[in-house]
Amino acid sequence: MLTSLNNDGSVNLASNTTMRDVVSQTGWKRYNSLSNKYMYVIYGSAQPSGAVIVQMSLISWSGNNGNTLSSYVGVDNAAMFEYDPSTKTATLLYYGWGINLKNCYVGVGNLAGSQTFFLSTLTTFSLQNGSNPYNKILWSKILPGGSTTYDVLSSLVKSSLYDSNWGKSFPQDLESQLRIDNNERKLVKDVGTHSENNYLCSPGNYLCVTASYSGTYSSHKAVFKFTCTNNL
Repeated sequence: MLTSLNNDGSVNLASNTTMRDVVSQTGWKRYNSLSNKYMYVIYGSAQPSGAVIVQMSLISWSGNNGNTLSSYVGVDNAAMFEYDPSTKTATLLYYGWGINLKNCYVGVGNLAGSQTFFLSTLTTFSLQNGSNPYNKILWSKILPGGSTTYDVLSSLVKSSLYDSNWGKSFPQDLESQLRIDNNERKLVKDVGTHSENNYLCSPGNYLCVTASYSGTYSSHKAVFKFTCTNNL
């Protein structure tokens, strides 16, 4: 539907009962496809004319396994449009102007296995800039009594103001990792990145963290979260 709106400027939904029901509603809505790893996030605002102004974003996510582990969230498609229930027609207002995904975080963690720990992490992104075009990388080390998170923003490796990636390397062998932070016997088990003052809104915006690891892999968790706001 969003692609058709962009191509044709309007879409008649007389034969699409499901989508007609979706865009007729007001307030916040979310529809997930867990098997296909995508969701629609929608906000509708009722107008005095009886029409509904709708912002809609198609968002995908992934978390792959292999020699590297990653977590990704991105905007695949987005638009603002008006739906007129009397004609059952959606008319494009602004293509590419979707829901704002703020405070976005993606991470890979709970790394389990035999002597497993992260060796390095790389953040890649395409974001709408609030002020700082970079992200904050967070990483944590598992302690005997729990987990402690460290902010390593100051030690990130970046070569120029306009880079779209950040890299961070950790000690490359087990004993060196266990000796960091005053021999407190910690291993890097969780890495992630946060969008800070930036946000995802338009098709092509994304945030991704990829990490390499050492040891015999058993399992991990890929996570993401964000806060939605609208412009209506």
